[in-house]
Amino acid sequence: MSEKINNPKSLRRNNKTNIAFKLLTKGEMSRLRLSEELGLTQASITQVVQELIEEDIVREVCAIQRNNTGRREILLRYNDEAYAAVGVNIESDNTHISVCTYRTVLEEKIIPTANLKLNGGDIALLAKEIAAMRERHCKETHILGTGVGIAGITDEQKGISRDSYGLLPLCFPLCEKLSEMLNEEVFVLNNIRAQARALITDRKDHFMFVKHAPGLGSALVTDGKLQEGADNRAGELGHTVAEPDGELCHCGRRGCLETIVSEKHITEVCARHLGRTLPAAEIYSMSRTDSYIGRFMETCIEKLAVAVVNAATLINPGRVLLTGGIFFNDFLRELFIKKAHEYAGCTVIPFELIENSRRIKAFSGSRHVLLKKLFEV
Repeated sequence: MSEKINNPKSLRRNNKTNIAFKLLTKGEMSRLRLSEELGLTQASITQVVQELIEEDIVREVCAIQRNNTGRREILLRYNDEAYAAVGVNIESDNTHISVCTYRTVLEEKIIPTANLKLNGGDIALLAKEIAAMRERHCKETHILGTGVGIAGITDEQKGISRDSYGLLPLCFPLCEKLSEMLNEEVFVLNNIRAQARALITDRKDHFMFVKHAPGLGSALVTDGKLQEGADNRAGELGHTVAEPDGELCHCGRRGCLETIVSEKHITEVCARHLGRTLPAAEIYSMSRTDSYIGRFMETCIEKLAVAVVNAATLINPGRVLLTGGIFFNDFLRELFIKKAHEYAGCTVIPFELIENSRRIKAFSGSRHVLLKKLFEV
């Protein structure tokens, strides 16, 4: 596959990223096994692996006996300790800042977003937090840059937060300003898209990622790559119209799915019913004991299930990954899956729960940088 590229430099780079990514995602392998898996000659493998070893991306770990010939093969391993990146996940409630290797969170800090005072365009406090965390780890690992995931609409090519729904000013050049302050490379993308990238495990990955939280986020991955669309908005399930005459959404449309099924809307409706505001998790637990909440939640689940099934019918993903909010409640998640299977009919849609949403947030921005810089994914 790799050797079909004509340009020698591109061929070498492509082979390097393929080998490194294979070791990252599939674990320890010998040069011979890599040759068989990737369809490369053993000479090519030997040459490229040597470069990866010199760059400390790959290390030799041990020798194994593969067959009865007496020949031992040296296993190679992706060196997770050598390279790291800073990750930032900015949402309406909290901002996660972390330093991570691909597999390990070295440090993480969660700050109420309001405390960073971003909405006026002043990112000095954010830059200070990033710089301090980076400084604590730059001596022990190579920091390749900072990846920032932020809620709303972004222009990833220009590094602009076009509309973060009040978190930052409109069309804010976040990448440019943060790069100047930190004196390092910065990447900016939508936070849900960044979290979906953090879940890519194979160059052929094909999945739909759905996150229920204060809002409703989603993203699409095809052949191991995020789907962008003409305007960096592909996969915006939360802003598909579910009720044409419904509530006005912050995106400017009426009746977006997010205005119906988001935690924000659910807690507001239930607060009026109960006469007091409760955490969303408590409301979900009351779905089986309070008839009003039970009926209301079932309506939300039906709307969400229909939207997910319609989207899955159009894109035909290999699996649908669920996380956050409703999906963390066993009863409501099972109800959602049951409804989705009813609406899907004979179409099989595999659902998987991603249980640790905090871990995804920690890894999202950093993995974006590492995937881009080390593996060109």
